Amino acid sequence: MKKIVSDDDVPFLSEEIIFNILKRLPAKSLIRFQCVCKHWKNLIESPSFVANHLHHSTHQSPCLLFEPYDSDAPSNLYLLDCEMQARQVPKHPLIDYLESGWVIGSSNGLLCVDISDDRASHPALLLCNPAIREVRPVPTTSGVITGYIGFGFSPIVNDYKIVRIYVNEMFGNVEVYSVKTGSWKGVEVGILDGLEITSCSFTANGDIFWFGFTLEEEEDEIGYIVGGNGHHVIISFDIAMEVFTLLPMPNLPPESHQNRLTTYENKLAMLSYRGIENSKSSLIDLWVMEGWSWTKKYTSNPYPCFLDPMTVWRNEIVCRISAGREMENDEPNTILLNLTTKEVTEFTVGRSHNAHCIFNYVESLVPVGGMKLFAMYV
Repeated sequence: MKKIVSDDDVPFLSEEIIFNILKRLPAKSLIRFQCVCKHWKNLIESPSFVANHLHHSTHQSPCLLFEPYDSDAPSNLYLLDCEMQARQVPKHPLIDYLESGWVIGSSNGLLCVDISDDRASHPALLLCNPAIREVRPVPTTSGVITGYIGFGFSPIVNDYKIVRIYVNEMFGNVEVYSVKTGSWKGVEVGILDGLEITSCSFTANGDIFWFGFTLEEEEDEIGYIVGGNGHHVIISFDIAMEVFTLLPMPNLPPESHQNRLTTYENKLAMLSYRGIENSKSSLIDLWVMEGWSWTKKYTSNPYPCFLDPMTVWRNEIVCRISAGREMENDEPNTILLNLTTKEVTEFTVGRSHNAHCIFNYVESLVPVGGMKLFAMYV
């Protein structure tokens, strides 16, 4: 490592070298190192350092976030790092937001959390960064709560946004919250008329996606609606332009189900599950969208259990082992399917008899502009 010697013969490192060393450290260490001196504090909190640290962490140390899916017990988040080490994510001591809510989405280390209780002192939504232990209440709106929520980031406008689609009998209206402006505004429903959303949201590359179903109505000879044939679509919301688009589905085999959206090689992708006839084994397919068409890139070897594909992490498909079978507490509840070698890795995160929601996640220094606990990590 190159050292520079000053006039008084005291060796020191250049600003560039310090910057490159610090950006490789975990967020927990960097929060502590802000106490070293004012200069380091200003450096670590600067937008350029936050962006460089995020870029390095995203490519070198992506994580998985596990949220137990159990409505009868408080929710605890577990983090799985690249070394396959799992640990529980510390909660913010001022707002125990996971006692009664669940994670809507994850983007650049920020989580959007939907609060499910009815206490007036709690907002309906929170934004938080667990790595720096910062939370930000999202102001409530006048609309009804029933609906679908998505959360994501657009590098085009450098803004994080929450989109809430209100549902009555059909779509009522759509509102978007901007972290940059701190306010909600309405947007055009547009092509959502006549559509039914059938999934939770997924965010990638500046867009928020849902699975949807459109009903093509038919009329009888005197003009009465008598039904019709529908088809499945993917609903895309452009975070920067705030417009909706419909995307086609891949040509899935009839036996495919448990479809989930993900990304593969920075492209929109889909995971699907197929059971093998007269067997308790299953296959996982990976489809990738290239332009406006889909290509099947991978099919797993048969696995002797029903699997629920969740996401692609690094070069592996993450699957939950079906909760339909009895499992002991020390049995694996999650597996990784390597896309190159087809090697299978089994492991356990949290209590094995609980299913998990699984999110791609990266620890970051990205602020949410809210309440922050100024305390040393131990």
